[in-house]
Amino acid sequence: MFTRRTAVAFMLFAFSGCYAVFADEGFDFFVEACRHSGYNPGEIATFQATIKESVWTTLPESTLEEWVEQYAGARERTLNDLKAAGLTRENAEQKMATEYKMESVEAYQRRFSGVDATITSVKVFMKNSVAVLGLDDVPVQVKKEFLDNKEFALLTGNTLLFPPDTHPPKEKPVRAFQSERDTMITRSGAGGDARYHLAGRIRTSETVSALNSLLSRDDSGNYSISDMGIAQYRENCIANERVFTLSKERTKYEGNYSAYILDIYEGKQLREQVWIDPDRGYICPRAISFNPLSGSIMSETISEDFVFDKHSQKWFPRRSIHFFWNSRTVITEFRVEPESLILNQPIPDSLFALTIPKGMRIDDVRRDDNDKTTFIANQTGELDLQTIEQKSLDDIEWLTPREVAQPYEPYVIKKAGWSWLQIVLMSLSVIMILLGLARLIFKKREDTA
Repeated sequence: MFTRRTAVAFMLFAFSGCYAVFADEGFDFFVEACRHSGYNPGEIATFQATIKESVWTTLPESTLEEWVEQYAGARERTLNDLKAAGLTRENAEQKMATEYKMESVEAYQRRFSGVDATITSVKVFMKNSVAVLGLDDVPVQVKKEFLDNKEFALLTGNTLLFPPDTHPPKEKPVRAFQSERDTMITRSGAGGDARYHLAGRIRTSETVSALNSLLSRDDSGNYSISDMGIAQYRENCIANERVFTLSKERTKYEGNYSAYILDIYEGKQLREQVWIDPDRGYICPRAISFNPLSGSIMSETISEDFVFDKHSQKWFPRRSIHFFWNSRTVITEFRVEPESLILNQPIPDSLFALTIPKGMRIDDVRRDDNDKTTFIANQTGELDLQTIEQKSLDDIEWLTPREVAQPYEPYVIKKAGWSWLQIVLMSLSVIMILLGLARLIFKKREDTA
């Protein structure tokens, strides 16, 4: 990643002489970019696509060596503990265990050296994206269906149903996870769940902050950017010494397309740099965020292979890749499967519900007594986020509570009971043994006499 940082630093230096401080022009340009951001419900109200998500993680070499050493040592201690406990395996089993240990260490090294990626294929449905800004009275729903859930079977199973986090934080959102045999309801603070639909749009931290000022209800009840919101945000920029500078010339990207480069400063410190193409709906093919303390690059997002959706009349990238640098490097790539993208088409509310078949177990980990109480569906029913928020599971007629959480029903191992026939046969066996012993003792006494 050093070469990428070097390239970006060179790019900043190369363009530094081409900038002019057009405060009003840069400000107006940024507001238009926010208007066309994926957060604005007037831009992308609904989103459907099949996504392949790949994540690479790279640790510094010194950290990786230390972790691998600790990992290998922990496995060695475990094997020694097994031997000390008298659980020594056959030579072949010990050899297999040793080989497995080495394979695990090698896999660990490959994973955190950025060689192997964690790949997930999901089908995503999303509506009402503005709720991620934390504005009132805007329900949001996201549903994921895992197409290949081998690596996630124990955690998420086949489907998830949840809203993304709100900003600023309010209460952690309700989430529901469903596998083939279990449904779990929880509150989680993990973010980034609606990030797919933001690809190719301006989505820096400043965008989220700005839209909280810019967006308001219009006369028809819809959210839009108002003149009052623009004036309020301008005052906020002045108070925080926030300045927007726009490049005089456009820079080419993706063939013959070109974009303006907008720099966002705060207190004379460069905070964000975004490439924006107004000719293609103010899409953002590139965005860079800088550390406010050190000035180093903190993250970078590149979107490419844009396609034009005829129904929504909007451009959307088939590929978006995000780089994040901290104590480690995390690279996340999203690829939209061909012909799977559907924007701004109505999605029925019924889609955002989980079907609970009869006999399925439901655990509500929001409860204080979730380790003692679980629920079993006594008939097939549906759960959606609104129902879960408004009702206790105790009040849902087709759910039966159990005082003690039971193992998964299909896998319960029940202790066999004793039938009357078994008791009689066992009693006869005992009597026969006793008679045999008595006869043997009696015979020995006769021989002695």
